[in-house]
Amino acid sequence: RNWTISGMPKNSFRRRCASLHTCLVLSLLLFSIIHNTRASVTLNLLDYGAVPNDSVDDTQPMKKALTECSLQGGCTLEIPRGLFIIQPINLTSNLFLRLSHKTILLSANLSISSWPIESPFPTYDQTLKRALGNRLGPVIGGHNLTNVTIHGGTIDGGGHRWWPYSTQIEEEFRLTRPILLEFVSGSGLRFEELTP
Repeated sequence: RNWTISGMPKNSFRRRCASLHTCLVLSLLLFSIIHNTRASVTLNLLDYGAVPNDSVDDTQPMKKALTECSLQGGCTLEIPRGLFIIQPINLTSNLFLRLSHKTILLSANLSISSWPIESPFPTYDQTLKRALGNRLGPVIGGHNLTNVTIHGGTIDGGGHRWWPYSTQIEEEFRLTRPILLEFVSGSGLRFEELTP
């Protein structure tokens, strides 16, 4: 007997269910592949030349590790305990940035010439854009990133080092001083167990 459900013929209903089941299985499989790829690739910042507590800039090793992470389609990037000095840096998607609870990422760069210049926030109206002008980029940031987690450790933007120069930066260079973290138009961003 050819019964219907909500006006849908029996055979059509079965085909629709089979199609939905196939889509569900494929979606779960794709999620599993992406998740396992990220989880199975673990990088350590020390393997890219970073040395903790040596007062040497660790930005280039960080960039190398993030480039490798991006090529792998995502990763867990481990930064062990110790002090690491960084300049402004952009993260990559599908990243689990795992800091030891005794890891410190320190921004110690006060040279304006080496900081990226960002345009005013899109949410600023024209009055604010004219008043504030451009701004120095964040210590750690990114645009259109997805699935990024920063877990543990301390990120020290060195704000107290900037305070004496804030007025000079704004008046002489028409820039606002950098902020610590800035992610624009992203999704799936998580911050866990950061030490204040």
